[in-house]
Amino acid sequence: MGHDGKGNIYSRNAQYWRQIQDTNHLQNWKKTTAKVLVQFGESDFQAFSKTDHYQIQRTVNYYTPDNATLQVFPLNDHYFAKSGTM
Repeated sequence: MGHDGKGNIYSRNAQYWRQIQDTNHLQNWKKTTAKVLVQFGESDFQAFSKTDHYQIQRTVNYYTPDNATLQVFPLNDHYFAKSGTM
């Protein structure tokens, strides 16, 4: 899925994906004091884990209460286009 045959997945090279994987995202969410709007399209197979989105909201709100809101879009894909079910 998303592989172009030239070493890119979803238009990004392998180094990008390694850096993303090596980043401790949870630590960054713990440290933020910003207001956070977490958005998830229920038919988004690219960011397929609704649980991860809830975890971001819970983590931010644990360390800075009421700073994160989760907004879920039924039947929307990664680009928030209506697309049916996953």
